[in-house]
Amino acid sequence: MNRTLGTLAFLTLPLLAACERDGLSGPPTLRLGRDECAECGMAIHDESASAAILVEQDGRRDYLLFDDIGCLLDLERSRGNELRVVGRFVHDHTGGGWLAGETAVFLVTDGSTLRTPMASGLAAFADRAAAELGQKQYGGKAQGFSELVETRRAWAEARRKSSGG
Repeated sequence: MNRTLGTLAFLTLPLLAACERDGLSGPPTLRLGRDECAECGMAIHDESASAAILVEQDGRRDYLLFDDIGCLLDLERSRGNELRVVGRFVHDHTGGGWLAGETAVFLVTDGSTLRTPMASGLAAFADRAAAELGQKQYGGKAQGFSELVETRRAWAEARRKSSGG
């Protein structure tokens, strides 16, 4: 009897895990030092600069994690047609936890004053007042998500042109 129950549990656990993945919603659980960036492959060590997208493919949901907000933007720009993004999440630079990417306010700096893992100089804040406090400390410009996407696209284009590509 115990052997039958053990076998049944062994066989049903993968099914339960698959069902859980189909119903994913909200921000992920980040395992610092263990999770890797989906764009650059670096281990994620700095929660304050991390980001994630929840994607759906073939009826299954999964998280793509990033060590830097710039990596999220770069991956979406390069693979955007392949991805069905269900949600975007960024960590509040002040330590306030996950924020919805579309409602966060982003500080865009040149990266010399606000250091991030991949030197994007991008940080997320819960609201404009918090971003303006960050602006006093780091300089830069506060932007919403759609403006940030355009800023990063222009940055990548300028970088590509300057490198001769």
